[in-house]
Amino acid sequence: DTIVAPTPANKTGYTFSKWEYSNPVHSSMMPDTNVVVNATYTINQYTLKFEYDGQVISETSVDYNSDIVVPSLDGYSKVGYTFTGWDVTVPEKMPANDLTIKAVFEINKHNVTINDQDGNLIVRHENVEYGSTIALPTIEDYTLTWATGTNTTMPDSDVTLVVNKLADKDYVNSFITAIKNAKTVDDKFVAFKQAEEVLGSYSDTEKQSISDLVSEFEALKADYN
Repeated sequence: DTIVAPTPANKTGYTFSKWEYSNPVHSSMMPDTNVVVNATYTINQYTLKFEYDGQVISETSVDYNSDIVVPSLDGYSKVGYTFTGWDVTVPEKMPANDLTIKAVFEINKHNVTINDQDGNLIVRHENVEYGSTIALPTIEDYTLTWATGTNTTMPDSDVTLVVNKLADKDYVNSFITAIKNAKTVDDKFVAFKQAEEVLGSYSDTEKQSISDLVSEFEALKADYN
């Protein structure tokens, strides 16, 4: 009879190669002896790839069920981020498929201290994310501007920034206007008193932006006296 080979069984991680006979068979006809036919397989290789911030740092062909070696990350870094692991649990052995494993990162957070030009604390923010925009603070009755050359993008470290804390011109001008518009002696007295209290609350540095209003107030006060 003719020897008919069966369909080879599937074997995970291997590819059927050929049939091997236990003793020589010189034709497709069954010889006058027992014959053992064994299926032989070739081990498969699969692509193992590791990526760090979109960059392939390792790409190898690995035999099925061989040990997986995680590459060293020496020399690799991502500014503003901390490596926290891989996006999948790295198996010990190579599976029967290609595998791409990607690095996972956590954005760094730091503290921001904002002082005025005299070194006085304005505000302190904790856990500010790297790369975020640092907002200019606000203080009632004052005008705040960033000091010249200030970079308001959060760096990858704690940072101290400086703002120019100056008297609010519109706010002060409202008291000057009240003095001018006072219709009675009592109203003018109250307006002067309020203006003096406001101007007295500002330091000389903070008055830099309202020097014209300070001069105007002094002139009005001289006339009043």
